[in-house]
Formats: sequence, structure tokens, C-alpha cells
Amino acid sequence: MANSTKKVRISVGKKANPHEGTHLADYLRKEYKKPNIRRGAEKMRVQLAVGRMIRRVLKQQKMSLRELARRMGGSISQAQRLLNDDNVNLETLTKFAMATGKDLKIELH
Repeated sequence: MANSTKKVRISVGKKANPHEGTHLADYLRKEYKKPNIRRGAEKMRVQLAVGRMIRRVLKQQKMSLRELARRMGGSISQAQRLLNDDNVNLETLTKFAMATGKDLKIELH
């Protein structure tokens, strides 16, 4: 007769994880339905898209941050914030567009 042992997990004083055994995609889909989570995710998506667009334009024009700052009439740290800051406003984007010779176009889909 084979010796069979069963593993038993006992947790004392620890609350069971309600998400244990679920797939991450299922969990994220459920969380994304919450309005505050959705707003945060959308804000982050837009911020990343703006940063990528700025990097792409600078690379295409082979423009340094120093040159961008000079053309925008600001400091290098202000130009750097365009790439990393989550608080880029319309005025700054307009200055960026003018400094790079681009048209600023905002679309909502």
C-alpha cells in the first residue's frame, strides 16, 4: 500500500487572500471598473504618451534639452520636467510646439 500524504495549509491569525488563485488579468479587469482606479490609469496613460511624443520629437530633430530650454525661454530643469512631470499644462505644451516648429493638436477619442 502506497503511503500518501496530503499537504494541509493552516494559517493562524492571518486573513486569507481573497485573490489567491486568480489570474492577474481578471483582477485588473475588476479593479479597472472602479472609477478612481480608471481615472488614475487614464491619467498615467496620457502622461506616458506625452512623454514619448516629446522624446520622439527631440530625437527626430536631434535637439538637446539645453537647446529646447533656450528655445522655450526656460531652464534645463523646466525642459527636463516635460519628459518626467505628471503636471504638464497646455501653456508648456504650446511652448514646446513653438520651440520645435510643430503644430499642437489635441484629440479626444
